Amino acid sequence: MIVQHDLATGFQLAITNVAVIYGAVKRAGVYRSNNLYADLIQEAYLTYAQVWSHSRLSVAEFQPYIFQRIVWRTQDLLRRERYRQNHVDVTDLILTAPQVAEPLFWQTEVQQVVGQLTVLEQQVLWQHLIRGQNLKTLAAALHVSPRYLRKIRAQVRQKLRPLLQK
Repeated sequence: MIVQHDLATGFQLAITNVAVIYGAVKRAGVYRSNNLYADLIQEAYLTYAQVWSHSRLSVAEFQPYIFQRIVWRTQDLLRRERYRQNHVDVTDLILTAPQVAEPLFWQTEVQQVVGQLTVLEQQVLWQHLIRGQNLKTLAAALHVSPRYLRKIRAQVRQKLRPLLQK
């Protein structure tokens, strides 16, 4: 029997071999109590079908191979999520109502910090952090990479952190 190597067949095989998918996600250390469990299971199904469509292995040879691929993919996604959670979010820099209402705050504290920022840091502060412009759009307008702007954003946050903790 010849089995086609396309996405439709890959999804059908994934549905019939759910033990491989659930076992691989479990091996990666993800259990039902994890808030990402359903998303990671769906990602495992997608991985199964995509890898099957590019593979030329038989079904028997494919099972151990896809098991390990799903484990690795799940661990990568978990690593990315941990990284995202460990880095400060833009919402940490939101000014509180009492700070904004105080005119001396704006005249003294903020002006001091803004005066210490470079031109590019000021652009990131006003365009991205205050106005909410997307970093990719801002990077294109300033002719720099989004990665470089993320670095600049981190520098701005570092300079603003003492000000916002008062």
